[in-house]
Amino acid sequence: MLDTSLYEDFFFYTLKETLEKVNITHNTIIGIIKKDYDRYSEKIKIKYGIECKIIEDKFIGGLILENKNVFIDNTLKNSIEENVNKRN
Repeated sequence: MLDTSLYEDFFFYTLKETLEKVNITHNTIIGIIKKDYDRYSEKIKIKYGIECKIIEDKFIGGLILENKNVFIDNTLKNSIEENVNKRN
């Protein structure tokens, strides 16, 4: 799934939605898995002026946003865990 255009659409939709929730500062960093970093980090830096860092592959995909006051986990791993917890 991570190699499809559907994932790319999901990724950038999630990024846009996440960025709408916070004020972007020079301290804002987007954490993404290495595969996404290789594909999208330059585009993110150019479009939003935000640096990216590589997070562990265990997060599956999606992103983590960090800055001085905010931590948002919009990774696929977190989404799956939240859905499992809701069902239990």
